[in-house]
Amino acid sequence: MLVCKNRGHQQTSERYTCPAYCVSGEAVEGCQTMSLPSVEMLESRHSFPGPFIFKVIGAAEDNFLARVVSEVRDELNMETDPQYSMRSTRNGAHIAITLEPECESAQQVLAVYSRLSGMNGVVMLL
Repeated sequence: MLVCKNRGHQQTSERYTCPAYCVSGEAVEGCQTMSLPSVEMLESRHSFPGPFIFKVIGAAEDNFLARVVSEVRDELNMETDPQYSMRSTRNGAHIAITLEPECESAQQVLAVYSRLSGMNGVVMLL
């Protein structure tokens, strides 16, 4: 899977920015792609099992919030929705969702990122 390090987006050693138009690995002018963190890197910076924070920004349409929560719940085989919070932009065009599910392993984290990156309406993953 590829993520984008696009101009104007910041990347730190623990967070990866991924505009939707670059997630597929398609070439975008001015966009550099890189791979997601390795399992080893995630395991060195996080304790598993344990909570992991995902941030998803997307268009505030087509039940985006419900779809994101459902994708995470389904990928992690959870019986109930993961803990989450949501904020809207001032004009209401986009929403930012922060989810903090319990992840059993670094592989699960990467599986969630993979699943979310394939969703319609995703603008950025952190």
